[in-house]
Amino acid sequence: MHIGKKILVFIAGFCLPAVVIVSYCLGYWYDHRVELLRQDSANGELVNIQQQFQIDVSRLTFLNNIYALPLSQLDEEQRNKLESSWRESAISANLSWYILRNGELQSFFPMNVL
Repeated sequence: MHIGKKILVFIAGFCLPAVVIVSYCLGYWYDHRVELLRQDSANGELVNIQQQFQIDVSRLTFLNNIYALPLSQLDEEQRNKLESSWRESAISANLSWYILRNGELQSFFPMNVL
């Protein structure tokens, strides 16, 4: 019986507290790891957004350099043709064109009020 009490004391005094401590530490480690993965995912998304923004800005700058001067030199008839084809396109619902004239931003295709 003396050895049985020692085994019971060993289990209750060492094994159970060790299991509790190990499970707590593993739970804490798991929560910390999940938080790190969330942060890495969010940082990766921010980097992707920033890269896409830089790509879009460079494309818009390129298009501006190509089209700004020719568009400013259009006569009234050519401008009306361009405006009608722009309004018929599906992209015109999402984008607008503007010109900087005399320090003021003006719509390139003013809305026709009916």
